[in-house]
Amino acid sequence: MDTEEHKLIEHPTICRGSSFPPLEKCTNCCSPALYHCPFCPPECFEPTRRRKLLLHLESHRKFACSIGGYTVHKCSFGCRRKPHYHCLHCEATLIRRRDFVNHVPLCLEALKTKHQNQSKLQRFMVTDDTNGDDICDSEDSHEESSSHFLNPAASGMSTRGSPNSSKGSQRVQTHMEKPQDCDEFYFMNLVKIFKRLTPQKKTDVRLRIERILFEAEFQ
Repeated sequence: MDTEEHKLIEHPTICRGSSFPPLEKCTNCCSPALYHCPFCPPECFEPTRRRKLLLHLESHRKFACSIGGYTVHKCSFGCRRKPHYHCLHCEATLIRRRDFVNHVPLCLEALKTKHQNQSKLQRFMVTDDTNGDDICDSEDSHEESSSHFLNPAASGMSTRGSPNSSKGSQRVQTHMEKPQDCDEFYFMNLVKIFKRLTPQKKTDVRLRIERILFEAEFQ
């Protein structure tokens, strides 16, 4: 993403290239008609003739910053108490030239990262939506096979004559890895609630959890 892929901040002090904004005579408050500085209010620079205004604008050019194909002039309007620069990509205003020059590349890099993360999230959500039915079908088949494995009677298998069947069943339920930390302990407790949900609800909960974790990691 370059500076043209997103909307730049619109402000009269941000000019494309090295040109000044169009200079036009004021017919509202000046009599006779005079020229206003596009970067200063009348309180800071009184409206004057075109020749004097051009000389004044040259002083603005000395303190301007050229960056990314744009020239940012110092703003003397009432945005802040002191003359300042407006960032091209965000609402930040900076007084010192050095701070402004350092801020703009970092601001643009942050926008690139945000744009990339949003694209990843959109692709992730589209993939989840298209695979939702497959997840649900696999969940049904998995639960069916699991129920036959844990409950031999449901699959027609006889448990008679097998003296170790009760012990084996007990081992299936108790031989589980113990949680290693508080995070594992927390999620293992959630499993009990999760298993009581219907297959469709399980799929929906999975998608929500994955989206929350993805957003927490990349945003």
